Amino acid sequence: MASMGDKLQVDTEAVFRELKKQNGEAVAKLIRDAHLDTIPNIVHILEFAGRNAEDVGTLVDVLRETYQIPIESEYETDLSPIELLDLAGYDAYVVETEEQKDAIKKYFRPHEELCTFRDPTRHIYNYIINAVKRGAENIMPSDNPQRQDAYGTSVISIQISRKGGYISIKNRYNHSVKKQNPDATFNNNPDNIIPGLTNSLKKFFNVEFGTTKSEIPSNYHAIHDQYLYYNYEVENTYFGVDYYSKGSDITKLDKQNGQYMIDYFVWDAQKKQLLNPSGKEDSAYEVLRSVLEGKNVRIENNPGYKNEKIIYADGVQIVHLIDGKIRGLNLPGVREIGDFFLARNTTIKKIELPDLEKVGDCFLNQAECLTELHAPKLRSVGEWGLNAAFNLSVFDAPKLQHVSHGFLNQNQELTELNLPELETTGNAFLRYNVKLVKLYAPKLKKVDADFLMGNTELRTLDLPSLESVGKNFISQNEQISRINLPKLKHVDDSFLYSNLDLQELYLPELETVMDNFIFGNRDISKVYLPKLKTVLDNFLNSNRKLRELSLPELVEAGSFFLYKNKDLEKIYIPKLKRTERSFLAYNEKMREFDAPELEDTDGPLFLMNNVLVRANTPKLSEQWRNGLSARIIRNATGKIQGQENAPQTTSTPKTYLTWDELVHSFDYPK
Repeated sequence: MASMGDKLQVDTEAVFRELKKQNGEAVAKLIRDAHLDTIPNIVHILEFAGRNAEDVGTLVDVLRETYQIPIESEYETDLSPIELLDLAGYDAYVVETEEQKDAIKKYFRPHEELCTFRDPTRHIYNYIINAVKRGAENIMPSDNPQRQDAYGTSVISIQISRKGGYISIKNRYNHSVKKQNPDATFNNNPDNIIPGLTNSLKKFFNVEFGTTKSEIPSNYHAIHDQYLYYNYEVENTYFGVDYYSKGSDITKLDKQNGQYMIDYFVWDAQKKQLLNPSGKEDSAYEVLRSVLEGKNVRIENNPGYKNEKIIYADGVQIVHLIDGKIRGLNLPGVREIGDFFLARNTTIKKIELPDLEKVGDCFLNQAECLTELHAPKLRSVGEWGLNAAFNLSVFDAPKLQHVSHGFLNQNQELTELNLPELETTGNAFLRYNVKLVKLYAPKLKKVDADFLMGNTELRTLDLPSLESVGKNFISQNEQISRINLPKLKHVDDSFLYSNLDLQELYLPELETVMDNFIFGNRDISKVYLPKLKTVLDNFLNSNRKLRELSLPELVEAGSFFLYKNKDLEKIYIPKLKRTERSFLAYNEKMREFDAPELEDTDGPLFLMNNVLVRANTPKLSEQWRNGLSARIIRNATGKIQGQENAPQTTSTPKTYLTWDELVHSFDYPK
């Protein structure tokens, strides 16, 4: 910590000149205006902090606290780190073997596993303490994950470089909360877990590292007394524009000999090789190697901005880079791509894939800046491809046949999508695509859950080959007024749930439906379901305009069948054998009911119906037949109100009573 006397000796004009050269004029002005230019070694501290004044501005509070505000005495303790973590509610241990390092893996969901588990040398170069909150197995992840919520902090890994200077506290969510810097849980300050843990760790391992009470901003990483702005973290390696760090070491690219950052790889023009400092050989590494190595590579600089470059291979433009990150990509000759291709990249705007036929999981997942994708030969996409590609407005893949879960989930710009060869989709296909108004997929046969769920603009849908759909098919869409699904045979839960505008439903091949079939639609007046055999709960619940319904093949109905269909007057269900509770409850206009094959029900039929005067249910069990007949009697006489059980009589009422029989059998009140 520098004293006030030290600060007065700093040549602030020289600091400004050096920062301007190193970080740019905007950053130099920022540091001067924030009165941080008196901090000794501020130029060294910000050497890798970047040239963006907005980014560096997020460090101001950290720098001020660390170097200008006197630090209060730190917590002192004689307890070991394990004893302190025990007091904080954790079962903890010092990692000494690879088996111990990976022992907490069972607590991590597959897509959130730490890169620590894939690094056999992590415990050799770092001191590690794994800590599991007591009862962690019962703590569930949040729908809105936060780095320091109960789940995120229930299993942590404290890792300290054996060389000192570097500490990282890993999070159970891992990179599901990457914008909150999951490698800086508790702000990488052990005292935020329990007071005294910072000094206890330093003494226990005989190592030094820096901490701060202020939040280290996302995309910054502290090593010794320097703050590094990084674009990517891969396998505990941090990549900036022209440097990378691993452990407590920082490696600058050799610009003189033609080294260039490409996301989290380094192109070495002298060696004519693509270097992979993290050691993670993912699909992006293999693809970029295939299009660059062995070719005549030329790099063109933007004279107006030195950190913008275009890389050519054999005269063909391959990569467009800005600040070491891929902005554009062209991959001629690449026919297949594996899993996690550029899954970390959030800057790419355009990609050309002229020969691509198949891609694996998480293809361009989180590519939030992507606006155009051209893949004229693409046939198959794995899970979560183009998930959260919010700004994609041009998607050209006319040969696409199969996509797995999460494809084009949460896109917010596509208005039309033409997929003439598409046959099957996984879950969440086009979910929350809030602007899509036209989908052309004439060969689509099967879709899984959440198909077009949350789409708010689609008004018509024509899928002539569709046979089966999963849960939430176009649910939460209030605009659809016309739908053509002539071959649809099976639908899962919440089919067209909360649709408000559909007036006619024509599904000539439909045989089975699950729960909440068109629940809450107010305007359907015509329904054609000639082959429907089985329905579960809430079938056409709360429809307000349906007056007639013919279901000639229906055999079984679940609970709340046509519940609150207040305008329904006629229903044809000659083969119905069983219903569950609240069948046709709160129906206010049906006077006659004919169900000659009905044998069983789980509850009163026609609950709160006061107009039914005729029922033909000769096979219904005696208990429910009595109750139904009693209801008819009450409706006709008006003498008994609000009672659901049959009146006590010496003989069983007839199951079929005509209006004349009822009138002549009972006296009306005078």
